Amino acid sequence: MLCHLPKPYPAELLYSVIARYLVRIGAKSSYAATNHLFGRRIKSQVDVPSSLDAVSKQTWPIWRMTGKDIANNLTMFPYYARYLPSDRLVKCFTALLSDKGGNI
Repeated sequence: MLCHLPKPYPAELLYSVIARYLVRIGAKSSYAATNHLFGRRIKSQVDVPSSLDAVSKQTWPIWRMTGKDIANNLTMFPYYARYLPSDRLVKCFTALLSDKGGNI
């Protein structure tokens, strides 16, 4: 199901976009938004969220951003990436896009 998240402002984090969405729909908890966005209840991370390919799939008609675009433009990952060894960088980036990003 398509999730109508508002378009991100310049330099806005995904977490902030989700917060604005919660206000817009009048949700009582963040789980309402994450359930709608990811299709299940999850705890969202502010700085480096995961399941970004799922976010891309749900928001593609509105945002036209891939999971990689979301990771690079709407998360803190590019700032952390500078300090990671290249092998770990690839593993972390892959985890961001998948549902296995809890250990990043």
